[in-house]
Amino acid sequence: MEPTMIIRGGVAVTDGTVWNTDITISEGIISSLSAPNHSAAPRAQTVDARDLLLLPGVIDPHVHFQLPFCGAVTADDFSSGSRAAAMGGVTTFIDFATPSPDEPMEASIDARLQQIEGMSHVDFALHGGITRWRPDTRRSISQAISRGIPTFKTFMTYRKERRMVSDATLFRCLEETGEHGGAILVHAENDSLISLLIRRAHKAGHLAPIYHGRSRPPVTEAEPIGRAIRLAAAAEGRLYIVHMSTVDGAETVRQGQVDGVQVAAETCPQYLLLNEQRFNQPDGHLFATCPPLRAEHHADGLWEALIDGTVSCIGTDHCNFTAQQKAVWDGDFTRIPYGMPGVETLLPLIYSYGVRENRISLPELVEILSGNPAKLFGLFPQKGTLRPGSDADIVFFDPDASWTVNKQELATPGDWYPYAGFLVQGRIRHVLQRGRWLVRDGQFVGGLIRGQFLPRQLESGVGWE
Repeated sequence: MEPTMIIRGGVAVTDGTVWNTDITISEGIISSLSAPNHSAAPRAQTVDARDLLLLPGVIDPHVHFQLPFCGAVTADDFSSGSRAAAMGGVTTFIDFATPSPDEPMEASIDARLQQIEGMSHVDFALHGGITRWRPDTRRSISQAISRGIPTFKTFMTYRKERRMVSDATLFRCLEETGEHGGAILVHAENDSLISLLIRRAHKAGHLAPIYHGRSRPPVTEAEPIGRAIRLAAAAEGRLYIVHMSTVDGAETVRQGQVDGVQVAAETCPQYLLLNEQRFNQPDGHLFATCPPLRAEHHADGLWEALIDGTVSCIGTDHCNFTAQQKAVWDGDFTRIPYGMPGVETLLPLIYSYGVRENRISLPELVEILSGNPAKLFGLFPQKGTLRPGSDADIVFFDPDASWTVNKQELATPGDWYPYAGFLVQGRIRHVLQRGRWLVRDGQFVGGLIRGQFLPRQLESGVGWE
């Protein structure tokens, strides 16, 4: 039996409140929150949290560790990736089991779980994937939901890679998951229009990284988002837009929500903090993602969408290809392995450039990074909050620490980092997961790998109001 732990002197931020409280932890669970009490408790480990914020562990609902893509595999496996996540205060991540076009969903889920089991330092869940409608898809959806995997990713692009689903398949997926308590995630890009613009760029000899963005203008995101929302309304299903990058897309989602469609959306740090000018740098190809970086005004619109609740979450879409791996582009933007890392700096960057820049409040930060993903993806109140009965996943955050992002000082594997050189206000000091130390004084101390698979069940209405 683990000894009781009492965290004293910190300022807890959870469920829309900011307050001074002692937090008592027993057997990895928060047992009580109470007014500060400086009297000694017998046989209790006491932790001093003076001058620190106490935040629920961050949930990153969108990561790709150990991902095969474009003939390469990303730089971090589930051990190194989850270690970097822990260093960033991310105590839960959701990865993907995306089947090949001819692979049964169950096989892809089993294979992904085998890769993760015994490797992750933090707790984890999975999204399933649907790349085409097979005779067994309906049964596969039902079985996955019964295993605690109620969310499924689909693609409205990547036709050549045989991942793109038709509108009819997307409709059937929304119907089926809507009936059985699931939800559909969608990568919304207009494949045929992008293909046309890429052919035009090639014909004109426009191969530089900036044309990755110009061949994917905002309409190639906003149009399929609108189409997916209309299909979700007709199918009476739940829809989640991943990695939304444009104000045009946000406006489309906002209207869908006004119309009563059960649609939620995430954006990513790269769309809030970086812009398309990065493509014009000598290393611009490193910053290629799908969707691409946008003009600066899109970031302003996405911050506004976070404030008004149109966008519920920030996921990193962490996809960590090294500079060496990205060098295969060889002067042609269509050959770049798309993606960039970001899980380790999610919390400090959004605190620094969100809260400290007065774009969002501290309670809003916690809802966006913890509460909302927990509610949307069936993890609340086990995760995403500091309340009695919840897992003791707690980030001790120093709001006054200033530092500069330096790749050499990060746990994230690889030879570059997109936010290197960013000045940051606020730093993670300690991290607990289920009452055990993952990080102390900025050092990883997780030791034995103890991350657990989290079966999920979407609650009716919770997060999808």
